Amino acid sequence: MQEEDPLVVTHVSDVLLSVDKNKEAILLLAEKIREYPYLVPLLLKQAQAFLKSEYFEYAYKLSKICVDLCPESFEAWFQMAEVYFFMKKIKMVSKISIFISNFVEPYRNGYCAIIP
Repeated sequence: MQEEDPLVVTHVSDVLLSVDKNKEAILLLAEKIREYPYLVPLLLKQAQAFLKSEYFEYAYKLSKICVDLCPESFEAWFQMAEVYFFMKKIKMVSKISIFISNFVEPYRNGYCAIIP
């Protein structure tokens, strides 16, 4: 029997977010994150859902975790910059954009996951 790809949940949550079912997306992602707590794409997607729901502190905490787990991830840094933008911390957005252009972008290789 083939096991389901945990990243399928990110696509389902995209659909839920597109029809303003933010809470359902957050809860769906939370279930899968319990199974795969270090899978950065799941954490990023939940941060996006929190951001869309205007729960900026939760979005910030998840984005910070993603950057800590996968510092070479362009997507993690971009998510962090987006959270700072919505929190109106413009100085941090400019610092992150400089960092991304100098460090992360040359090594961009997609998502990473840390397996415990």
